[in-house]
Amino acid sequence: MKVELAPRALREAERCARWWRENRPAARDLFEGELREPLDQIRTFPQLGSAYEAMPGREHRRLLMPETRYHVYYRVA
Repeated sequence: MKVELAPRALREAERCARWWRENRPAARDLFEGELREPLDQIRTFPQLGSAYEAMPGREHRRLLMPETRYHVYYRVA
């Protein structure tokens, strides 16, 4: 499966990565490294994340990044 980041999601990921680089000297690359895993999981198993209805009739999913405590939100098209 192909994974595409929405422009807003890409900006948010870049902002989070920058924050980790600037504010967590012992774990500068943790966010970027941890983000790769859920993106790979979504490519392989798109139904893996927890499902919820963000808008009526539109199912979204999310996966937790356990070390940084961020979630990856996505929709399977």
